[in-house]
Amino acid sequence: MSPIPTIVHLDEQHSISAFMAAGLTAAAVQHVLFLKNQIPFPVAQLGRLPFPPNSKSSKKRIDLLDAVDTLSCHLHSTFSALSSSLALNSLKYPHKYGHAQVHLLILLGPSLSKPRSRIFLTIDGLKIQAWGHGTEGEALTHYKDENQCGGRNIGNKSNTMHGLDQVRSPLSLILPPTTNAVHESDATSPEPTENRTSLDSTKSSLPSSPPSGESLAGFWGGQQALSVAERLLSRSLTMACAGDGITLNVEQEPTQTHVLLQAPRRFHHPSWIPRQNMSPALDSVLDRLQGHEEAAKKGRADIKTDEVVIRCNYAKVAVSTSDNPESVEADDLIWWSWDGKIVGFGDL
Repeated sequence: MSPIPTIVHLDEQHSISAFMAAGLTAAAVQHVLFLKNQIPFPVAQLGRLPFPPNSKSSKKRIDLLDAVDTLSCHLHSTFSALSSSLALNSLKYPHKYGHAQVHLLILLGPSLSKPRSRIFLTIDGLKIQAWGHGTEGEALTHYKDENQCGGRNIGNKSNTMHGLDQVRSPLSLILPPTTNAVHESDATSPEPTENRTSLDSTKSSLPSSPPSGESLAGFWGGQQALSVAERLLSRSLTMACAGDGITLNVEQEPTQTHVLLQAPRRFHHPSWIPRQNMSPALDSVLDRLQGHEEAAKKGRADIKTDEVVIRCNYAKVAVSTSDNPESVEADDLIWWSWDGKIVGFGDL
């Protein structure tokens, strides 16, 4: 018997942008960490608690907050790349734009091959559009500095995050900013000195002209819509945990949390690793969740599995399913794993 999915209806949305998908995915991961007893307090609260010096528990907390923040940062460029790679499927999207249903997996266990529990996250209605109708190689130039998208480190490390990603990073208003951050990729940047602070670096990274009022209004409108959607996700998960057939709130010993994504072969992002060998097994579980009876016999029944579906009100259109040998391989969906690591812990 398939688990009962938790449905989150975004009734006011006619599409889910990459910005909103990234924010909701990050929020879902944070909820799972707390519901599954991987952290003693919600993520936002963990960042506000005092950090005892030279404490092993403080180091674990800092590492987890850094990892969560880095994932949140990477997700924005991830969904942009996913949107473009899906839109390049000429059979489904001849005009290189439309809507898609995408799947992620939050897997808890000591390794990818030894899951203890898993939560499939489906985003139904992701807005997709190819970047300038270019080729998949176009993705390479957008992420050449993805290594700058690091967590808000509290120790001696200092990284510069992407501007837009930093705005939506959930811990950006909780953890203190680092100093002496200089763009390593900027050949004209002088060597850091004692008097050079992160403010100088921030000024150098700002655009030469301020954003227009229209773009600011659109940005804050997106922020407000995301906040509403995040509250709805939180309420839906809370209500689902009170029902039968849901194992979202079944606690387990602290372990590692892995994030996986189903994307085309042409998808490219430096923070995601292709896991083609895992695709048949995960596809089988996903088919079972979607009601395909033939797949029910293939999945392991001892792994606690849940499904969360976030959908909006968009017009679904029929797509071509004819074979095209030139595009089949590039359009083939496989699973990818995020290259980061989130390690849970118990008491502070």
